[in-house]
Amino acid sequence: MQRRFAYVCAPAPRFGDKASQNKMCGYCKQLYRLGYMPIAPQLHFPQFMNYADPEERKDAKIMSGNLLRRASIFIVCGDIITEDMHCDIDEAIRLKIPYTTLDGIISV
Repeated sequence: MQRRFAYVCAPAPRFGDKASQNKMCGYCKQLYRLGYMPIAPQLHFPQFMNYADPEERKDAKIMSGNLLRRASIFIVCGDIITEDMHCDIDEAIRLKIPYTTLDGIISV
């Protein structure tokens, strides 16, 4: 089965915060069940990168942008929009990547 890449835009889980990591995993699981391949760099990169290090945070942002360019859809998840999420949303709009919310894709 061929799955379209769906970039997951949600508040980044804080390192070690299991509740927020579980929430992000839940978003990814829902998208997987809907037939997408979720891309969630904010869940993956903190496993091996230190966001407190300015250089590593900058590199993570660049790598996230590279993944965003490969996505066929951009999904905003959760009830809160952070400053980092606003930047990602603006970039998706600039790249003309179709976007919606998780609730919006579930209702379709």
